[in-house]
Amino acid sequence: MPSTATVTGKVGPDRTMTAQVFNNVTFFSISTDKELLEIDYTDANGPRKSQVDIAAATTILCTVSGANYTLTIS
Repeated sequence: MPSTATVTGKVGPDRTMTAQVFNNVTFFSISTDKELLEIDYTDANGPRKSQVDIAAATTILCTVSGANYTLTIS
């Protein structure tokens, strides 16, 4: 089932995303030692991967409803 992730964090030098919604998430992992979120998802361009620096995150919330996961990091 498709899942979503809503993420706020750094995505490169001097680049930040705020409340970016990723739909059709198939995999995510959180590296606590690297303070990094990795997301695999599918969009109109096909399968994609994204990495987000979550060192400044104060909230990580994962909610499960049926077979759907909703991940919120800010």
